[in-house]
Amino acid sequence: MSAETARPRTPLWARIPGPFFFREVRASGRRSSTYWTRCAYAAMMLGFVVLFYLVAMAERTEGVASQAQQMQTFAPTLTMALAWVQFALLWLIAASMTAPTICDEVRAGTLTTLLTTPLKAWEIVLGKLLGSLVQLAILTLMGTPLLLAIRVFGGVIPEMVVALTAIALSTAVMSASLGLLCSVYARRPAVAISSAVFLGLGVWALPMLTMLVMNHYSLSLTAPLWSGTVFGIGVTIPSWFEISAVMCAPFALGIVTFELGGAMQLRSMFNVSGTWIGASLYAMTVGGVALTWASLALRRRMAMLGRGHEASRTLPRGDATQSRSRLVGEEPVLWRELRASGSARWVQISGLVLALGLLVLAFWLGGVDEWEVHMVIGLVGTVAAMALAAVHSAGGITGEREARTWEVLLTSPLSARQIIMAKFVGAVRRQWLLPGTVLLAMLVMGVGLGVLRPVVLLHYGLTIGPAIMAICAMGVFLSLTRKKTAAAASLNVGVWLGVWILLPMVCGIVLIPLVSQNSQLEDLGERVLLGVLTFNPAFQTGVLIEGSAVSSYSSGYETYDYGPRHMGVVGYTGACLVGSAAWVIATGMILELARRSLARRSQRRW
Repeated sequence: MSAETARPRTPLWARIPGPFFFREVRASGRRSSTYWTRCAYAAMMLGFVVLFYLVAMAERTEGVASQAQQMQTFAPTLTMALAWVQFALLWLIAASMTAPTICDEVRAGTLTTLLTTPLKAWEIVLGKLLGSLVQLAILTLMGTPLLLAIRVFGGVIPEMVVALTAIALSTAVMSASLGLLCSVYARRPAVAISSAVFLGLGVWALPMLTMLVMNHYSLSLTAPLWSGTVFGIGVTIPSWFEISAVMCAPFALGIVTFELGGAMQLRSMFNVSGTWIGASLYAMTVGGVALTWASLALRRRMAMLGRGHEASRTLPRGDATQSRSRLVGEEPVLWRELRASGSARWVQISGLVLALGLLVLAFWLGGVDEWEVHMVIGLVGTVAAMALAAVHSAGGITGEREARTWEVLLTSPLSARQIIMAKFVGAVRRQWLLPGTVLLAMLVMGVGLGVLRPVVLLHYGLTIGPAIMAICAMGVFLSLTRKKTAAAASLNVGVWLGVWILLPMVCGIVLIPLVSQNSQLEDLGERVLLGVLTFNPAFQTGVLIEGSAVSSYSSGYETYDYGPRHMGVVGYTGACLVGSAAWVIATGMILELARRSLARRSQRRW
């Protein structure tokens, strides 16, 4: 009898969750980043509650009855804000947890070791997913007591708390599964994280794009798709509007929060209970499909590795060095960074084709002569470009550590300034795709067809260019201080979310009660908010596209609606130059901080 037939077979139920689950739970419990993430998550949620409560206390009126009614309005508003914050944070954290897992196994060389174990590919993938879900469940449960505690003010029913938590947790499961899928194919954790995030956005965007196409052809979105009998049983397929709410988690969350806040009574259009249950089940289904796909892809990769074919995947086809200069010069790190690609060639081509396809679809649905379409494209492109820059730039030095080449690089006679500047220049160079696509759309479809004035190109370049430089500089600095790409990327995204979203929100919450109590501080409050929004690229993109629209340009001089003030072309150009100069100064300060940190850590010359 052979050894294969003599070995007892372990039942399937006994192989779940598996050894990888226990390893991931133990390893994550020993990392300091896990506790820092929990503390930051809890502090952010608690900070929102405290700020909203202070605003409510500052604006409360006289009388017990009016105060009770005001608190009943305050509770749903706070619950909606916490729900959206929890949803966004869990979605991003889930992708950053699982996307680097398989990449780390490949870089550490332990994937070949797994071939000597009886573990199957699905056991590895499932164990890593369940290990990450433990941490995600802890983060979710940390926010649930706050949501339940807010119910003491009234106006929040228990079903809404359950619905909001279910949508956030199921979306986290889907994002974690997509992260594992991208981790099998990607070679670097930064690419895997960004791919998982944008793959999730694509899953949500598909039903929305379908709704736009149906609306363009004047097709009914609210009528049932089909109604009839099957085996004598009446069956009705819901409308595409209801199906889209199930397939798009932000849409479903918006329905639940609108119903919670009472701003819109949607029960006549949607079955709210069915919407959040369906959205949760759909997210879990997408996660299951991604998990199955990841298992099959990992199985194929491990089989290729066992046959010795894995090395051939990393070699370029043909002799690529013959067409490029091998003259390195005195800046070898800069030479390598300028030659390195942010991702595979097919990924770049696919991304460019997808971006151009979405541009064509947007102009076809909205019309090329509408400046609002250009604003939507500019906003989406700006936010996506900043997110990609925050993730990709965080893998500069952590990628060297994960590839075991950082120690070798430190043995070179290069100064700290040369290493930091080389990483920074390489990170900025790899961010050309999305800003270049938006500028091309503005030039061809906007300026070329007479919808936008040519000055929009100058303003957008001054807005997005220096901001991406600052993001990349912070990414390089955080990649120096962190050990893992996922931790550096998450921290980089969190820093800029705090600068562009949390800071204006805090300023508004703090200033609104002061302004309402003292009218003399109204101008000061406007100036503070204006100064904070000056450094928000998304806000500036909306302002510059609306102000440069030919339809909005009349005989008047002031065309740019810049917050509480209006500016002309010269004034707004000056504001853009001031903002750009501030970003350049901030970039220089961050790079100087990174240079000093590297010089101190490596004990080398500056």
